[in-house]
Amino acid sequence: MVRVIFAAALIAVSTISFAPVAHASRTLDDVLARLEALEKENATLRKRVQRLEAGDRERPVVASLPTSVPQGAPAQRGRTPVTTTLAPAAGQAFAAVPVVEQPRNWTGLYLGASGGMRREHHTWTTNSFLGLAMMVPNREAFNDTSARFGGFLGYNLQLNSKVVAGIEADIAWGKTKSNTNLIPGTWVGLAPLFPGLPTDTSSFETAWDASLRARIGALIMPDTLVYLTGGMSWQRITAQATCDENFGLVCVSASHVDTQKTTLTGWTFGAGVESILAGGWTGRIEYRYSQYGDFNHLFIPVTGCFCDGNLDTTISLSTHTFLAGIAHKLGGY
Repeated sequence: MVRVIFAAALIAVSTISFAPVAHASRTLDDVLARLEALEKENATLRKRVQRLEAGDRERPVVASLPTSVPQGAPAQRGRTPVTTTLAPAAGQAFAAVPVVEQPRNWTGLYLGASGGMRREHHTWTTNSFLGLAMMVPNREAFNDTSARFGGFLGYNLQLNSKVVAGIEADIAWGKTKSNTNLIPGTWVGLAPLFPGLPTDTSSFETAWDASLRARIGALIMPDTLVYLTGGMSWQRITAQATCDENFGLVCVSASHVDTQKTTLTGWTFGAGVESILAGGWTGRIEYRYSQYGDFNHLFIPVTGCFCDGNLDTTISLSTHTFLAGIAHKLGGY
């Protein structure tokens, strides 16, 4: 009986002693397995975070509009209004983005109108009359100024970001007229001795002018062109000589009026500044000098009488033109 009781006690003690050990052994295996699973999940999460960070660096920063509960709306229970603001780094990214100015395109056809003034200088020289060379002062110079209004047409070609070349034609109207109370060189200085008496006269008149020129310039700013221009120029003139048979030295047998109208051809050169105003419109200011050389003519050619006319004359002409203009480029800039 004692042996039976001792054996039962031993079995009970063994059961009580080894049960926690087995249970602890099973618990440790579970913990290790769980840690291994957590390590795998952690590695997976790190890879996802790395991909998200790489995507954020490549994706542009977009500012969210602030969101808040409208004023007067009932607040929802358990919720707090959320306001989203732009992070400082995002604001710096937007501030660092440069503003790219749209380049101008000066290439194209344009037309315009101009107004200004034309200052002329001409000289009338009588080389001889009655076939005799002049031995006395025989030249007189005149200066005159007129308003000038006209139009122009041209084409520009922008060669690069700084250089623009082109061709332009213009035509304008401006009228001047200069008169003398005698024909230069024919009175041998005697006219002051006979005041109030009729005398021989000469006159010179200008009308329209035109030009065909090349232009080349530099863009000091995308909207502003500084240019040089030069080419051929034409000037319409009228020259007249009259002689009075009653009292004059040029004509004795009869009075004569000789009027010559012609278009002089010369050259012109100048410079200007042109700037874009708005859309396809530009404004400009310009100066040009024009030289027309000499106009030679035999006024009052009388044959059969050595006593009348035959004024061998040379007229020289140059002009200074100042203008302001406005133009429109087809297709805009």
